[in-house]
Amino acid sequence: MSGWTKAASVDELTANEGKCVSVDGQDIALFFVDGQYYALADACPHVGASMAEGAVDCGEVICPWHGARFQLKDGALTQGPARDGLKSYNVKIEDGSVMVEIN
Repeated sequence: MSGWTKAASVDELTANEGKCVSVDGQDIALFFVDGQYYALADACPHVGASMAEGAVDCGEVICPWHGARFQLKDGALTQGPARDGLKSYNVKIEDGSVMVEIN
């Protein structure tokens, strides 16, 4: 299935903390940081840690296991040990819901 899907309500997200949700069989880490919503693949490409459990710092999320850093805006890798970035998803807010675009 593809298109926009509700991932959570805006009330479920805490600023500067991640939340893991499952959308169409994909685990996605949602973030609300500095008034913006972000959605990234939840599993770190290094060893699979949940990125929703990572710390948020300066527009990046830090893997809780080995410290790899990824940009919230696009999932780009900024510091290893991971070698690849995270898949990012388009996000929009609609009627109090966090919607992610699944393709």
